[in-house]
Amino acid sequence: MQRFVTMFLLPDLNLKLRPTLLSLVPGTRIVSNTWDMGDWIADDTVQLDPCPGFCTALLWVVPAQVAGNWTSTDRAFTLRQEFQTVSGIVTTNGQDLTILDGRLRGRFLEFRTERSQYQGQVSGNTIHGTISANGQTQNWTATQ
Repeated sequence: MQRFVTMFLLPDLNLKLRPTLLSLVPGTRIVSNTWDMGDWIADDTVQLDPCPGFCTALLWVVPAQVAGNWTSTDRAFTLRQEFQTVSGIVTTNGQDLTILDGRLRGRFLEFRTERSQYQGQVSGNTIHGTISANGQTQNWTATQ
């Protein structure tokens, strides 16, 4: 089931609502007419041109919460999160690899390291997904 929130509120009200909006089910779409939510950058923005007034639509997709430590059979993940942006470290074979280009869109997580591309779906305290490297793909599961 898709969930949507539409708003046409002034910025100070958007900021007051932001914690509540972030606690909604991951994947919930939030659309605001004209006003942003501070440092929570919109996932997409559309503007009418020419614009007679109040012509900007901003879209956010509520991200899953992934910050913290995760482990799989052969890797450890230390994830930091700021809204839909993810950074951190993957430790594998005793080597720390920096997470690059980490993004969440609802429950869908993707990031890369210098060697591999990771994709996964977050479900509570579990991530199931795939790792692609050197033309090969393997499944991975991590738990928090």
